[in-house]
Amino acid sequence: MEKHPFNVAELAKEKGNVAFKAKDYVTARSLYSHAMAIDQSNHLYPLNRSMANLKLARWDDAEADTTKTLDLSPHNLKALFRRGVARKELGRWDQAREDIQMFIDHGGDPTHGAQEFKAIADAESSPPSEPSYASSNLNNALANLHLKDDSCFFTIHDSAAVQKGEGAFASREFWRGDLILSEKPIFSIPTYAPEKQKHKYIEAEVRNLSPDHLDRFFSLHNSHTECSCFPNPPLGIFGTNAFALNDDDSGICLRASRFNHSCSPNARHSFNANTGELRIYALGTIPVGEEIFITYIGGRRLYGNPRRFRQDVLHARYHFTCACSVCSLSEAESKMSDARRVKANELWEIIPSFSPTQGIQRLTVIVEAIHLLKEEGYLADADDFTNDAGVVCAYHSDWVSAKYWASLTYQTRVAEFGEDSTRAAEVRGVYLNPKSFPLAGYGPPKNFIEIRAETTVS
Repeated sequence: MEKHPFNVAELAKEKGNVAFKAKDYVTARSLYSHAMAIDQSNHLYPLNRSMANLKLARWDDAEADTTKTLDLSPHNLKALFRRGVARKELGRWDQAREDIQMFIDHGGDPTHGAQEFKAIADAESSPPSEPSYASSNLNNALANLHLKDDSCFFTIHDSAAVQKGEGAFASREFWRGDLILSEKPIFSIPTYAPEKQKHKYIEAEVRNLSPDHLDRFFSLHNSHTECSCFPNPPLGIFGTNAFALNDDDSGICLRASRFNHSCSPNARHSFNANTGELRIYALGTIPVGEEIFITYIGGRRLYGNPRRFRQDVLHARYHFTCACSVCSLSEAESKMSDARRVKANELWEIIPSFSPTQGIQRLTVIVEAIHLLKEEGYLADADDFTNDAGVVCAYHSDWVSAKYWASLTYQTRVAEFGEDSTRAAEVRGVYLNPKSFPLAGYGPPKNFIEIRAETTVS
């Protein structure tokens, strides 16, 4: 049995206290709220939040929190005094006096009580002030706090694509290859560690988060609240939001986690090992106000499989049934979409079966696959096919065609991963010099100049 069980609510409270001492009352209030959501039986969490609410002039909320505290801990002196202060600010003079009197009656400092009685009398005798809307205005501001990207390229608000959820929406127009987001993970862990060890890694990283990062981490969606997949909320949040950063590590990126999934995404995420940043690039034109989607399934598992397979994978991993634009097609349209995707995958698997001398057949299959992706409206991964086409042409010393296909591959990887990415670097050499393709010039010379990505496939 674990000697020191992971008390998530207590961690939220402790980090809230750190934020409060730093006079970051907004973050403190939010962390106390997380603690209350995790453990509704501990009176200290609403008590602490009541003080943050007083600092933020959220008088109604402070009154509600102190009342909640008194339900859990009757005659709590701090709660009585703070409720008296909140009710004074709300102009509820008699109720404020009753709270302060109970504070004194149950052992509170009479001097403090007398000072507050005077403050109540002074406030009552003062001319009535204009109604303050600070609390409601602040409440509205808090709703979107931390959710705007620093560059203001996108905003976060309710999404029709997910039930009771939010998404990222373009606040400027994007074109293919435009960088939407570049973000360093707040922490990462080894992906393939044993499960129990992985859980310990995550819990240790969460414990070490700053109050601001912990608040934002707890604000991420947890798709595992109603299952037994994970023993505590941080593990569920990580399981819902973690990105594969490379072959060995997974991590949390707070802003990138706000992007929803689509089986026909208009943006692509990848991890740039050179900068240590997760990046999201536009795959096509994204108008202002349109939701920006990435995909939670990679490569041919996405574009090479039918709707039912994709939905099963997503439901098993994230407990939601995908209802993206592709998964919401009519039955007839869905069958056509499934057929295109399955066929594209079949063509990919056929390509290696051609002998080196069957260049025309191999290129024809590649072009057909590219056409299928285009017909499907799938904007990524064409380089899976164009790179192989460059190899075929270079093998037969068709340097013009090899250059053409290498250019397509390089342009695709620059647009989808960035010019400084390892994926672009992998093909930069053959883009600059097609004769550097593997096995270049080994085969009999052939000319494939009539076969291009736009060529009509018979």
